[in-house]
Amino acid sequence: MRSVTSYQKPGGTAFTQDEIQMLEDFDLLDAQRYSGYAALAGTTSSSLSPDSMTLTITYSKHTPG
Repeated sequence: MRSVTSYQKPGGTAFTQDEIQMLEDFDLLDAQRYSGYAALAGTTSSSLSPDSMTLTITYSKHTPG
C-alpha cells in the first residue's frame, strides 16, 4: 500500500524551515519507533518542492498478498 498526498498552504505562502524541520523530526522518530518493523507498521517520508510551495507526504506499508 502506498499513499502520496500533496499539500499547499492557504494564501500561497511557502513552507518555513521550522515547519520542514518539524516534519523531518517526525520522520526520524517514526523510523526509530518501528525500527525492524517498518514494512509492517508503515513508514512516512516528506519532501518539499524546490520552490518550497508544495509539501509531499508519502506513506508506505507492506500488506500481505
